[in-house]
Amino acid sequence: FRLLRQQGFQVPCDVFSEFIDAEWNLTESIAYDIQGILSLYEASNYGVLGEEILDKALDSCSSRLESLITDTNDDHLSRQVKEALKIPISKTLTRLGARKFISMYKEDHSHNEKLLKFAMLDFNMVQRLHQNELSHLTRWWKELDFANKLHFARDRVVEC
Repeated sequence: FRLLRQQGFQVPCDVFSEFIDAEWNLTESIAYDIQGILSLYEASNYGVLGEEILDKALDSCSSRLESLITDTNDDHLSRQVKEALKIPISKTLTRLGARKFISMYKEDHSHNEKLLKFAMLDFNMVQRLHQNELSHLTRWWKELDFANKLHFARDRVVEC
């Protein structure tokens, strides 16, 4: 659901009725599964106006996660939940959140080493690309002497 909504597909939200009962509480099948509730929380952040079940799922999941992380001994999972409650995936910029997610994934004892290396390589390649672009832009800014020619503009190329 979350992945399809992230890509702009209008997926019906009736699948959430499996996890939310008539009183808008989490069902027993998921009530104590922190990872499952976290996934449901992240997915419910992709609701649109009029999808009441997603609003209720978001409220139920956030309150349940807050109560469950105080009882868990898993520091990695606790950190993951706290980060998600602070800034959900739907509110992060993909590349800015990548570094945080890579470091969190590295701490996960069940991580896939090849996937981790691939993610780190991809992150480093994109970072290097941005550094090259910034270098070209800075050189261009200085060569055209915009700081002196454009008196109304600040001499801060990075902010442009």
